[in-house]
Amino acid sequence: MWEICKVKRPQLSLTALFVALGLVLVPSIRSFADNDEDLAGSGGPLAIRNQQPLQLLFLGFDAEQATVLPKGRGDVRMALSRTNVLLQKNQGGIDATLDLEMTKIGMNFAYGIGHRVELGLELPFYYISGGFLDKTIRGVERAFAAEAKLRRNREEFPDFSVTFDVRKDGIPLFDNNDHVLSPGDLVLRAKGEILKEEKYFPAVTGRVGIKIPTGDADLAFGSGEPDLGAGVILEKGVGPLIFYVNGNLIVPFKPERFSGLDFGPFFSGAVAAEYRLSRRLSAVLQLDAATRPFRHMGNKIFDQELLEVLVGMNVGLARNLSWQLGAAEDVFNSPGADADVTVFTNLGYRF
Repeated sequence: MWEICKVKRPQLSLTALFVALGLVLVPSIRSFADNDEDLAGSGGPLAIRNQQPLQLLFLGFDAEQATVLPKGRGDVRMALSRTNVLLQKNQGGIDATLDLEMTKIGMNFAYGIGHRVELGLELPFYYISGGFLDKTIRGVERAFAAEAKLRRNREEFPDFSVTFDVRKDGIPLFDNNDHVLSPGDLVLRAKGEILKEEKYFPAVTGRVGIKIPTGDADLAFGSGEPDLGAGVILEKGVGPLIFYVNGNLIVPFKPERFSGLDFGPFFSGAVAAEYRLSRRLSAVLQLDAATRPFRHMGNKIFDQELLEVLVGMNVGLARNLSWQLGAAEDVFNSPGADADVTVFTNLGYRF
């Protein structure tokens, strides 16, 4: 059994630690002499899935390249994200209040086994806390006159507090007001190349995944049930531009706590454009979308489609070492249903 740790306040921000690491590493780019070999894994779409806490209960896929690792090659990626969430909606017999910040640390491994197939796994760890972004976000919203329209209730909540309270007809589905550190669900996945990129046609790759319910369902670190998923990845380069399309179908197993709720498969996907500024540096603009496993709830925190715009960059630190960083913001009809803002960074090593 996984041990659940409850602490009152983080001693050191993991986000600040990782950003500091990046600031140390970036100057090292200049110390590597250019050569004729490609920088392994130094590009691609922004590798993060939607971080809305209720969506994280279920299987999800990060946006990926269509490239498959050759036989005998491996990839290790450490992913770190920080998400601020303030959602409150009393609709459809559901009273939901989510006021928290969440740090996610993901360890990702992939290995090429030959025949254009790679296998991988992901194990995330989550830390839910009061965080430190509340005042900053409120200041930004005031500056852009967004608070009155989108976040009227932010002033009603104390800064740096934790509330994860969801009730259906008065019966609690989730009730947590503690700072909590815990592992999430283990994900096993496979990825196989279908078509190589041609002059007029994109590369096409398929992938499948299964979620193993290792996370604590009572603390909302997983649904408590396995999920299955399948997807397709398209990739096409046009000069310095590379376009990516990811589409996925997720089939979740219905948890007992959601019995009586309309529930079913859902879709997720991403469209991204990467512009190569140099062999070591690229900029990415991306749109992520997801439908929901819940149906006809009458509460947008549960059933509103999620749309996010992401911006970021890829840096090739060395031939086998890459760094990615970026930010995601809810857009269109998603404010009030999605996480407010996510900042993230990924450090990858290919061997």
